[in-house]
Amino acid sequence: MAKMELPDIPPKPRLAGRRGIKVNRSQVVLTIFFIALPLLVFLWVTQSGNFGYFYQWSQQNIYVFILVLFALKTLGIVYPPISGGILTLSSIPFIGWVNAYLVDLVGNIVGSCIAYYLGKKYGFDFLVKLFDEKTVDKFKHVKIKQHREIESVFVLRILGGMVVELVAYGSGLLKIGFSNFFIGSVLSHVVVGIPTYYLAKNIFSTQNLFVSLVISIAALYLLWKLKGRYFE
Repeated sequence: MAKMELPDIPPKPRLAGRRGIKVNRSQVVLTIFFIALPLLVFLWVTQSGNFGYFYQWSQQNIYVFILVLFALKTLGIVYPPISGGILTLSSIPFIGWVNAYLVDLVGNIVGSCIAYYLGKKYGFDFLVKLFDEKTVDKFKHVKIKQHREIESVFVLRILGGMVVELVAYGSGLLKIGFSNFFIGSVLSHVVVGIPTYYLAKNIFSTQNLFVSLVISIAALYLLWKLKGRYFE
């Protein structure tokens, strides 16, 4: 009787898992620290009875207060572990939601422009030093549809699953022109930022919270449904 030969079974492919993906633990620790620090300071100011003193100081030194907020917001885009957005949100009781938003907008755009040119000059190897390798690799494979650069930046910054700082650093490497990057960045910040700061103002004042929340969710859902128009 002839011996029956079994067909060769190809080896089971190994899952990539986390092999080759480097997680910068020190960066994670710094990120947590810079997020927690302003929150702790704000809680201490409001709960320790020093709010009135700090408020009075901020009003007497309003330009210094705003300049520091702007500098920290800009630095937070260039060096992502610093969370300048939390500080500008926390400044609403001191300068109002409109002024706090404008500081956030200008700081975000200035920091994004700096990040755009740094990323374009130093490449993806530089980005890996600031962000985890898995996220950078995911960003590398984003395909931008021709003549959809502004919309693509807009959607990437809102619904692309990418941090805003990475979009700023990597847009030049995706061959997105600076003017298109700038316009898309401003538009995305306006669409997300104004409802966010208005909502935050309502959290402080507890007015119209439900209406603001519903509008924000509806806008995000609409953008999510339309995102396929801008990426291949």
